[in-house]
Amino acid sequence: MRAPVTAAHAARGTLAARARYLVGNNPLAAAGVQAWVSQAVGVGIKPSSLHADAGTRDALTARFTEWTDQADDEGRTDFYGVQADLFKSMVTTGEGLALMISTPAGLRIRVLDPEQLDASHTVALDNGARVISGVEFDRHGQRVAYHIFDHPPGLDAGFQRQRRRVPAEDVIHTFRRDWPGQVRGISWFAPVLLRLADLDSWSDAQLTARCAASLAPRNAKRCTAPVCNRGRLIPESRGECRFPKPPNGNRLLSRCRRCGVHKNRLHVRHRGSTRVLRRKP
Repeated sequence: MRAPVTAAHAARGTLAARARYLVGNNPLAAAGVQAWVSQAVGVGIKPSSLHADAGTRDALTARFTEWTDQADDEGRTDFYGVQADLFKSMVTTGEGLALMISTPAGLRIRVLDPEQLDASHTVALDNGARVISGVEFDRHGQRVAYHIFDHPPGLDAGFQRQRRRVPAEDVIHTFRRDWPGQVRGISWFAPVLLRLADLDSWSDAQLTARCAASLAPRNAKRCTAPVCNRGRLIPESRGECRFPKPPNGNRLLSRCRRCGVHKNRLHVRHRGSTRVLRRKP
C-alpha cells in the first residue's frame, strides 16, 4: 500500500460489512470478538478518585456508581455495558461511535452505528478547514465536529435520514490508529477475513460430502480381490486365472451387486483379509 490512509478509507466499508457477516455467522469470529471484549473490558473499566480528602473520594465514588446504572440513554444497559458495546463495535467494524447527551436527569451516552457517520461527506471548507469521511477538521488539523445521520442505514424506508453537525466535544469516536493521519478505523479482522471465508467454504464442502456419503447403503462394498481381464479372480499365490473362460466365449457370469464377485462363487469377508471360495456344484 503506497498510501495506507487512502487504502484504509477506500476499503473501510467493505471490510466492516464482511467482518459483521463473519461475526454473525462464523463461530470462530464470534468467539474471537467475545474473547477480545472479555479481556479488554471484562466486567467494566472503573475509574477511582484521587482526591486528597477521604470523605470526598467516597462521595464521588458513590455518586459515580449511582450514575453508571443510568448512563445508557436507551436504558438497555449500564455504563459498563456501553463500554463493551463500543469496544465490540471497534473490533468488528474498526471504530466505535457514541453521543454524550445532556438531559434534565444528567449526562447520558447513546451508542450509535459507525455507519451513521457519513463516510461519503468529504469537502473542502473555508479558511483551510475540511471534512474527511464525515469528520470535520479546522485549518490546524484538529477535530472540531462530526457529520452524523440521525438513523442507521436501512431504517430510512418510511422516512428520510437527516445529517447534522455535532461538535466534537459531544462525540465519542474510538478506533485503533494504524497509520499517522488516519481519520477512521478499519476492522481488526482485516488480516484474517479471507482465511476465515476459505475455512467456511472448506467446512461446508466437507459437511456436504459427509452428508452425501451417509446416504449411501452401508453394505455397498466392493471386493478388492484382484481379477484378470476376463473378470476372473486371480489368487495371490498364482499369477493366472483360476477359472476358465465360459464355454460360449462371450457371456460373463453375473456379478453380485454387493461386492462385485461372480455369483457362482461364495464371497467370505474376514477382519484382516478377503478371500473368495468357489461354490460346490
